[in-house]
Amino acid sequence: MPGADELARSLNAVAVRLRELGDGGLARELQTTVGRAVDPLKDRIPAALRPHLPDRYADELEAELKVRRSTSLGAAGDTAQVTVLASTSGSKKRKLRQLDDGILRHPVFGNRKVTWPTQSVTPGWFSDPVEESVPAVRDAIEQALDNVVEKAVSE
Repeated sequence: MPGADELARSLNAVAVRLRELGDGGLARELQTTVGRAVDPLKDRIPAALRPHLPDRYADELEAELKVRRSTSLGAAGDTAQVTVLASTSGSKKRKLRQLDDGILRHPVFGNRKVTWPTQSVTPGWFSDPVEESVPAVRDAIEQALDNVVEKAVSE
């Protein structure tokens, strides 16, 4: 089974070839199909909050959490990228990366003199669903590459 680096090289090679062919339609199709491969993460990531975080905090974070994907093909046709991003829409600043590492910082209710203590939580609310999705995403990307290559060769 090819690794992520090999898939990235294949995706980049196809992107270069599509640029050479001047077929923006196939490049857009590839970009869209690859992007759709990671769309299930938009549901899987919020669903992973409760098993990793205290229930009340997980509920509050889930209400503010925005998960989106970004796909791009480089202008020169030599790079291709899919990124899954998480952010919050609320007024509170959330340290999502630190939280994914298993560190939750919070104020102590009723005690203004105490600095924000840290609390250990189960790490991986974001990274676990992403890692678990890698095989399915890899298969979808390989299928997208095969489809686009077949169309590019047949034209």
